[in-house]
Amino acid sequence: MGTKSILFVLLCVAHFCASAQQKTRSNYLGVKVGNLSQEHHASRMYGGLSFEYQLRENSNLYLQYDILFGKDYFRMPLGAPLGFWGGLQVLSNNDTGSIKWGRGALVALLGIIIPEGFGYNFKLNDRLEIAPFVRPLQFESIQSNTTDEDANYAAGSIGLQLHSYLIENSLRFSPYIEGKFHYNEHAHPGYSFGASLSMNLRSKKK
Repeated sequence: MGTKSILFVLLCVAHFCASAQQKTRSNYLGVKVGNLSQEHHASRMYGGLSFEYQLRENSNLYLQYDILFGKDYFRMPLGAPLGFWGGLQVLSNNDTGSIKWGRGALVALLGIIIPEGFGYNFKLNDRLEIAPFVRPLQFESIQSNTTDEDANYAAGSIGLQLHSYLIENSLRFSPYIEGKFHYNEHAHPGYSFGASLSMNLRSKKK
């Protein structure tokens, strides 16, 4: 992929973002707190940032991203470390100059924008929605009960949220529960529950 191809991709991304601002979207950014309990790992609290991106105008399908921290715990979308690793692989080849760096940066960028999962919102009334979700692309670093070393896992979860909309939909309170597992010889099945409080980053039609 040459420099012209990279510029073309970036221009397409910029056009998509500009087009999105001309439509009614409800993207939610907020804080999340919860408790995690998994086999072979001590129960622990966590907190962090949560972002949900509405896939299309007036759609009920949302892409989901979380960055969570706790005692001996960290979670983020799996695409980010995979993109970073892929970018390093591109940089390690025999190409030289700006083309190699451009390819590496593009691979890393594509990894960052891959969501950890998606959810679909079913409207119950004007203030409540129920939202099942699947998050198959998570990266977790978690300390084991039996060792002092952190273990890194590709992980996934399946769960359910209840969205309660407040102050003319500008805020959203969302308790949730999810089943957890690792893509590993030992899946470490478990569960997580908690809640998030999010702000509507609404963009209206011009």
